[in-house]
Amino acid sequence: MSSYARTRHVSRTTALAAAAAIAAPMGLLAAAGNASAAPPTCRTDQLKASWTDKGTAKSATPTGEQETAVVELKNSGSETCTLKGQPGVSLTEGKTSETLRGGSDKSEPKQVSLDPGKSTTFTLVFLSEKAEPKQGFTPEKTVVTPPGNKDTVDLSWKWGPVTKQESATHPGNWVGPVGTTVDVSSGKEAD
Repeated sequence: MSSYARTRHVSRTTALAAAAAIAAPMGLLAAAGNASAAPPTCRTDQLKASWTDKGTAKSATPTGEQETAVVELKNSGSETCTLKGQPGVSLTEGKTSETLRGGSDKSEPKQVSLDPGKSTTFTLVFLSEKAEPKQGFTPEKTVVTPPGNKDTVDLSWKWGPVTKQESATHPGNWVGPVGTTVDVSSGKEAD
């Protein structure tokens, strides 16, 4: 083989290798573009919030005990979306308010996927005020900020007076993450 033929053969091989090197990442990009993207975080405006009857709290019946109230978040939008973590929750009465913190269970919250029309829940745990009215207040509304959002949705409070706990070291009022239920006797969250 002449030196011209060898050079031409090497040049052609080099050109083919270069073309393959360029085509491979482009093929991967095309394949990645065809993969379905993860559903977005549910926006507040596509969620409908309501109370359920699954908690231990009874309407406006103070017990002096720790009670639970369960909120349902329903995807009223037309696309699947996800929620993960704890919602922000504040109980308010005029200028008085109490922001509920997360519970003591620090396990990794699960991601909940909501198809259109589907729902998930989260639990509010609170001390129902019965004997010490000066330590309590009766919220007018519950202000909920779904995980991953800044906008809020309001629910009218219907569970009676609550003992103020915001400044307590281990508050008796707290909120669990979406997709779990809370066992008040153990203070633990469960799927």
